[in-house]
Amino acid sequence: MVILHGLFGSSDNWLTLGRRFAEDGYRVVLTDLRNHGLSPHSNEFNLATMASDVAELLEQQPSGKKFLMGHSLGGKVGMQLMVQNQFALDGLIVADIAPRAYTTKHTDVISALKSVDADHLKSRKDVENQLAIIIHDFGVRQWLMKSLYWKEKDQLDWRFNLEVIAENMDVATQATEPPAPLSTPTLFLKGANSDYINQHDMATINRFFSNARIETIPNAGHWLHAENPDATFEKAQEFLMALR
Repeated sequence: MVILHGLFGSSDNWLTLGRRFAEDGYRVVLTDLRNHGLSPHSNEFNLATMASDVAELLEQQPSGKKFLMGHSLGGKVGMQLMVQNQFALDGLIVADIAPRAYTTKHTDVISALKSVDADHLKSRKDVENQLAIIIHDFGVRQWLMKSLYWKEKDQLDWRFNLEVIAENMDVATQATEPPAPLSTPTLFLKGANSDYINQHDMATINRFFSNARIETIPNAGHWLHAENPDATFEKAQEFLMALR
């Protein structure tokens, strides 16, 4: 079971749920998408390339059924993998994203990250104070700061490739609609308080994914795996158990 994080995230975002899936008998692979976490930085950053990265990763895994779970950008990559038909998954879970195109939602995040003076980051508190000028949500600031690391003894930096991601922000908003309906079992998880999957999207999902289920995670927004991890795990587990 390969789990993919969202834009500006990392594999650490799914560590808690990944452990729960592992305890349930899955061989779990938490991976960093290119330009995120500990994965290499690259000037090539698009859905097709990331889907190819994931296909290569899946091919390297031991024999057996293969499942993929992706949140937001990670969900887009999972759907793109199916569109490109590079790997035959036994099941796909898409967390709070639809196959349609989106308008850019992260311009404020980019502005905040670029406003941070990277040459004078001496403490995490300094970073948070600079981010808070634009990003007023404490949870979002804390989530972004998970990607901070000590580049030098007295120098903080971001693990994600801010420059390349900022230049390619449309990557997370592109449509991943297949040319023909796909029959791979697919579970779409929608945060009850999120607008990333709306009523119109549900009809679109059913049109492009002929073997899809759509489940709502209560008391959760876009970061459903952090806001309601129990319900997220239970819905995913129920779906996967039927395919094992």
